[in-house]
Amino acid sequence: MRGVALVTALALAAGCFPNDPYASRIAKISEGGAALLGIGLLALAKTQADCDADSNKDMGCNSTGTTLQTAGLSLLIIGIVGFVATVSVEEDAKPKK
Repeated sequence: MRGVALVTALALAAGCFPNDPYASRIAKISEGGAALLGIGLLALAKTQADCDADSNKDMGCNSTGTTLQTAGLSLLIIGIVGFVATVSVEEDAKPKK
């Protein structure tokens, strides 16, 4: 959970500078990374069906899977919402002559 808080704080801090293309790029990369990390966690998390198929009646299997699913979904939503917020706040960049 500390990682989720760190990525969120970095993305929001970098997204507060809509006139700075470098900070905006960092925000987009970190938010995209958060979304990809969320997808990865969701892909690796065991569901109740996985625990039942493994004949694993240990409650730790279901508890760990639920925790990973929650963290993965949170990262995915934070990444997507942050990316949309960063892109929508950005001004239309026109090349300076």
